[in-house]
Amino acid sequence: MTERETALAAEVQAILDEAEAVDAAEDQLYGDARGDELPPELRTREGQLARTREAKAALEAKARERTGNQAAVPAPKAQRNFTDPQSRIMLSKPDGWVQGYNVGIAVDETAQVIVATSVTVETTDTRQLPALVDQIKDNTGRSPRRLLADAGYCSDDNLTALEERGIDAYIAVGRDHHGAPRCHHRRGVGSRPGSHAGSGWASSSGPRLAAGTTRDAR
Repeated sequence: MTERETALAAEVQAILDEAEAVDAAEDQLYGDARGDELPPELRTREGQLARTREAKAALEAKARERTGNQAAVPAPKAQRNFTDPQSRIMLSKPDGWVQGYNVGIAVDETAQVIVATSVTVETTDTRQLPALVDQIKDNTGRSPRRLLADAGYCSDDNLTALEERGIDAYIAVGRDHHGAPRCHHRRGVGSRPGSHAGSGWASSSGPRLAAGTTRDAR
């Protein structure tokens, strides 16, 4: 027992010594920065004030552009991200509100590789599917004959678009508050293997249905 205890203690000490050596080497290369610090321009009060004024000016310009009124002002609760202005605040389940993007991907069912992607700041997926399918052809030179997609892409317009492209569509249907299907299932033509389309928040790949994960945009 004593010998085993001594051996374990030596192993623990060797691990700690190695970790300390790695930390020292990394500090020598990269300094004391952790990697999650604010950008240099936001580390001072002056920098934060300047960026706040830039964000305010951008919101004011957007309000004028949206209304066509040069005297228009942004809404009191209008927001703009300092470090990633292109991102938006979106509701992500189960993570709640996040600052990020809505990402969709299409995955080949046989090779299990991503064949098309989309990144938007729209909170819904329905309008992304036709462009995602067209991108599959641009990237691979072939259109899928069969496509499986999650309920986020369920709409009559999408089913029509897939039918026009000769794609056999299998799109999950959601249900409204009265229990009726949210959109109708429609089959096109063809039976060759195709792709799976799915969506998620921010940037991620996933298996089979290509379900994404959440990552904040900071």
